Amino acid sequence: METPSSGTVTPVDLEGGEGQIRKRLTVTFRGLNVRVTAPDAALGDTLWSKMDPRQIGGLFKHGGSPQRTILKDVAGQVKPGEMLLVLGRPGSGCTSLLRVLSNDRDSFDEVTGETRFASMNHQEAKQYRQQIMFNNEDDLHFPTLTVNRTMKFALRNKVPAERPGNLNNPKEYVLNKRDDILDSLGIGHTKKNMVGNEFIRGVSGGERKRVSLAEVLAGQSPVQMWDNPTRGLDS
Repeated sequence: METPSSGTVTPVDLEGGEGQIRKRLTVTFRGLNVRVTAPDAALGDTLWSKMDPRQIGGLFKHGGSPQRTILKDVAGQVKPGEMLLVLGRPGSGCTSLLRVLSNDRDSFDEVTGETRFASMNHQEAKQYRQQIMFNNEDDLHFPTLTVNRTMKFALRNKVPAERPGNLNNPKEYVLNKRDDILDSLGIGHTKKNMVGNEFIRGVSGGERKRVSLAEVLAGQSPVQMWDNPTRGLDS
């Protein structure tokens, strides 16, 4: 597929050898602007705020809430095999940029500019949401599921049609990938433990963060956004 800025052709799928398909996707963005409701205007209305005599004249006015620009004229391109590191102080818009690039725009009041996934715009790319993943900074899981069931659920939803010859059986593929991913993150011993959360006892905080990373790796998506993935990791 052609990318708007490079003019080169980037195939979506390439044969990766041994019968596996390697997915490739170029993300391009230009003039990206993100606006949200200003913090001081994000409070809900109350009876007293509506009945304030000082504001009675504007009771029936439907003016928009004050907005704040958190990203302005951001541009860049990430090609297959490349990694983009986004650095900034808290509140500078790093998470917002990652959300927009992962095609998650619902939480923003206004997003302008051009964002393309290969030759697709953000509207056309919605049908390929499973190929563009965002790893949230907070660990969001079903706390009563074990690590084993969490990983098997994630892998069963993304079993590829083309698999290595020794893993033609989908069940064998899921088990093999589960063990490979968990062992690579050093949490293979937690399979039978519940994931847990702040209220349900489960794996430790560092191990829970690694389960989050493992779920994204299980998705095997060509475009992955990682929001502060090392937060809370133990040594």
